[in-house]
Amino acid sequence: SYVQGQLSRARQKGFSLVEVLVAVAILSLGLLGAVAMQYMALQDNRSARLQSVAVGLGREMAELMRGNNIVAVQTNSAANPYLGDFSGSPLAPPAAAYCMSVGRATACSDNTEIARAQVTEWLARVEDQLPGARVEICRDANPYDAEGLPKWGCASSSVANPTVFIKIGWTHMSTNAALPADRRLVKAGDDAPFVVIPVTPSRAD
Repeated sequence: SYVQGQLSRARQKGFSLVEVLVAVAILSLGLLGAVAMQYMALQDNRSARLQSVAVGLGREMAELMRGNNIVAVQTNSAANPYLGDFSGSPLAPPAAAYCMSVGRATACSDNTEIARAQVTEWLARVEDQLPGARVEICRDANPYDAEGLPKWGCASSSVANPTVFIKIGWTHMSTNAALPADRRLVKAGDDAPFVVIPVTPSRAD
């Protein structure tokens, strides 16, 4: 009887294999949840950083245009190198210029050449800082769709000189968890622009 009592107490102090497996399963689920939350936090931080970079780049281009308003006010893209839909790699205007580059002996010949050089240098930095970037700078009377979301392209308008908008997008991971892993990478051209900045005229305009 004494031995049986000791065995009974020993069994009461231990854990069965089923209990151990259940505890391991619960711990594993908790760890997976923590890893998923950490991954989402990293993704959100990266998106926020890219958003901040894009806003800074957009504001910089707006200031360049305001500083060279003689060219920026031109409605024809042939006379205004700032205007255009820039995508692909390398991200560059149709007619690149490097007269403002360090070490170049030849200076820019006129304001149009200055604008072309500014766009060339700016697009190079956009490509370097934003993955798979796309930039569109255009006069647009309606930069948002019916749901209030920004859109690519420029809407025609009866307004003679609608506001210039700088639209910037980049390749990103979709937040739609229902998509398979191989389809979560969304290219800039397949989604709306992330940043839309209006270019207000300078006082000299």
